Amino acid sequence: MFRIVAYDRDGRQVAVVDAAGGEITIGRESDRRMVLASPSVSRRHARIVLDGPQPYIADEGSANGVLVNGVRIAGPTALVPGVRIDVAEFSLDFALQSPLSAPSPPRVVGAAPLRLRAQGGPFAGRTFDVPIGRITIGRAIDNDLVFDDPSLSRKHAAAVSTGDSRVEVQDLGSSNGTWINGRKVEAAVVTPGDSLRFGDLMFVLESDAAMTPQAPAYFGEDFGPAPARRPAWLVPLIGVGALVVAVLATVLLWPTRGKAPAGGGGPVSVVEQVDGHLKAGKEKLADKQFDGAVAEFERTLELDPTNSEARRLKLLAASEPQNDKQAHAIAAKATMGGRADLENAVRMIGQFPAESAFRAPTAQKVATKLVAYGDAQCKARKWSDCAWAMCRALEVVPPAARPLVVTAAAEAELHDAEKKAAKEKGFVPCKKK
Repeated sequence: MFRIVAYDRDGRQVAVVDAAGGEITIGRESDRRMVLASPSVSRRHARIVLDGPQPYIADEGSANGVLVNGVRIAGPTALVPGVRIDVAEFSLDFALQSPLSAPSPPRVVGAAPLRLRAQGGPFAGRTFDVPIGRITIGRAIDNDLVFDDPSLSRKHAAAVSTGDSRVEVQDLGSSNGTWINGRKVEAAVVTPGDSLRFGDLMFVLESDAAMTPQAPAYFGEDFGPAPARRPAWLVPLIGVGALVVAVLATVLLWPTRGKAPAGGGGPVSVVEQVDGHLKAGKEKLADKQFDGAVAEFERTLELDPTNSEARRLKLLAASEPQNDKQAHAIAAKATMGGRADLENAVRMIGQFPAESAFRAPTAQKVATKLVAYGDAQCKARKWSDCAWAMCRALEVVPPAARPLVVTAAAEAELHDAEKKAAKEKGFVPCKKK
């Protein structure tokens, strides 16, 4: 008998399925055998197959994938009791038990002395235990903490917890570095409340125990003397100052009591922030505000470093000013009017980024010049040149502009020219008509 238990990011049990065989479907649709109600879970996310000699899990084309022992799976992946399965923000326990065994005890949250809580990105809100002793962190499956993220090196960093609220962190020669409280380090000692970044993934070190945070000690760089402790006599004054600030804030904000924040109120989730910056970036990109678009996509990636769409659009927005210059060069080349110039313009259009806002209008200009050149060659009875130009115009013209640029008369000229040029040596008919 197999038992699959799903826990949310706070360690609460949200679903459990006992099965001796068959298939366990997972997703947010109500017809799934294990329902995980979250927008980050696909309607039909994954399935676990228990029949046969080896149980396995398969991704069913989900948006956010399935991780087994920290690695995103690309095909059916074998499961053994104790394996770690991640579906979006949910973690699944896969266990083997006898039918008479007692139900699985609830998971103890925060049992480890220390833990890392992910901030933003694909693991947002999830926690990872930092046990006493030495662990390694990276992309390779043989690490103790495995994160399937391209910004991490295979062996990225090591961490040593001594059980006294301190963790010694060491970078292992990673490509994108290890950062503590915003500063790149080779080695450092961190305590609860400190932030850690490995590549693009951000974490905060946490503990359930009552601890007094200490300033991190950095090694390998000189960051100056540690900040001085506050004198004892200053503490009461700080308390009085805080009380004065609180009173003033109450007086100043009283007229706005009960009013909802602009935009509908309520906290904005990381997913909503990501969607908002991504949408704003697309709008700025469409309006050709390229610097603003790059900034919005960068904010998206700060919240979700693995967002491939934001990464792709950021590169496009950054390259658009150069694409604009290239578009002018292509149009100028086509305006020269000779066949060699038009051939160069057609070749340059073929190398132009398909997503660029400048591709379609530039291609339309080149197609217009090609039709004009072809018409002139037909009138001069140069049938091969006429057919070549009309055919190239059909190849480069944007579909929406085709009726306007390559008119019925131009297509008739193409057919007539091809018939008359068919006997010429080396003539190749146009395939795109």
